[in-house]
Amino acid sequence: MAIKRRAGSPNWHYDFQIRGRRFRGSCRTAERETAAIIEGKLRHDTLLEAWTGRKPRMTMDVAFGRYMLDHAGKLRSAPTIRYQSRNIIAALGKDTFLDASHDIASMVAALRGRMADSSANRHLTLLRAVLRMARDRWRVAVNMPDFKAHYLREPAPRDRYLSRKDAAKLIEAAAPHLKNPIRFSLLTGVRLANCMGLDWSQVDMGGRTITFRVKALKPGGKPHTIPMSEPLLVLLANLGPKEHGRVFTYTPPGKDKQPRPVTNWNRAWTTAKESAGIEDFRWHDLRHTAASWMVNEGVPLDVVQDILGHEDISTTRRYAHRDVSHMKDAMERLASPERHTPNRAKSLND
Repeated sequence: MAIKRRAGSPNWHYDFQIRGRRFRGSCRTAERETAAIIEGKLRHDTLLEAWTGRKPRMTMDVAFGRYMLDHAGKLRSAPTIRYQSRNIIAALGKDTFLDASHDIASMVAALRGRMADSSANRHLTLLRAVLRMARDRWRVAVNMPDFKAHYLREPAPRDRYLSRKDAAKLIEAAAPHLKNPIRFSLLTGVRLANCMGLDWSQVDMGGRTITFRVKALKPGGKPHTIPMSEPLLVLLANLGPKEHGRVFTYTPPGKDKQPRPVTNWNRAWTTAKESAGIEDFRWHDLRHTAASWMVNEGVPLDVVQDILGHEDISTTRRYAHRDVSHMKDAMERLASPERHTPNRAKSLND
């Protein structure tokens, strides 16, 4: 049996040769019996392709199940991927082979009747990822559709942020237990979950840093540390630092009530916006606001990217239009030769 363990890995690995070509890799399981089945299937499929020139076939149901097992099962987005997988399988048929003709247009039409165009596009992205993995890694027969022809046009990203004056009005109108979370979000640009879920164990008052877990391709996210500005240090110091426990809490009215984490904040948030006269503004737009303020103050985009924890600078680049100073300088340079050119009348023949 051509399976064995490798040092440093809990999983079994396959290793066999067919017609002088070596095949080896991880079975992605620590169970010997399961590994033996996987190795046997891989050997069978490889032999079939080698001797007949035909690649093995796989159904949609098996492909999406294997995609979860091999890749997506441990991702933070796994619940979303499972939901999208069910929708795709329901539309295309669980017993449909990957190399069959796929009615992508009908699937997209059905999806957009139930969800936003952007969500339908995320389903297409998942289907494309599964088909690519089946073709390139599992080496099964695949009919790859022209996905570009099926992607729907999405609206431009939200472009909503507050002026400093409106932000001050929002904080003034907010309930006491929301004032500091709003200030904190504007001073850091962190996401809602990182703000409301902040624990004192993440805060290093002496080192003046805060460490979060942020979105990443790595399961569970990645650690992301930012330094504290002076106003941020003062805000946290005034809250009375502790060894552990939630930073932002709410003490309900009544006798002997203990502080509890801020969880039900939607009604207070809506009331604060209405009182401040602010419309069409989500909590996540506080993050957009912080980024926009940084760009307006001349902070380079790569530094803004580091502070926000963006994986790709193209996400940060959406804020680049906030600062037009570099374009103004370029326009001045473009016009500078004209300053030294004598004015003269020009004919159409010049």
